[in-house]
Amino acid sequence: MSEKMPKIFWKIHNGLPREGPGDNESTRKAYLMLKDLPEHPHILDIGCGPGMQTIELAKLANGRIAALDNHQPFLEDLKKRAKKEGVSEKINAVNGDMFNLNY
Repeated sequence: MSEKMPKIFWKIHNGLPREGPGDNESTRKAYLMLKDLPEHPHILDIGCGPGMQTIELAKLANGRIAALDNHQPFLEDLKKRAKKEGVSEKINAVNGDMFNLNY
């Protein structure tokens, strides 16, 4: 869980829009490469961080996204931004451990 990380890690990463490499264009390109998706896909975004790619996926997909991270402040940021972008109804922010999935 996030408590195992040193406090300085969270201080440095606080407020960043994205916690990994890439950008919205990369997310769109990767999603559009997928073939034979169901009309309403169920997407699991493991380690979503503050959810920049989650929000982009919600805009692209006509389905639901489970956005999983173990750091609640990231999930709170995601919820605020998803509401602002009008996609909050497509995203379920889940506090959980990527090494202990219940999916």
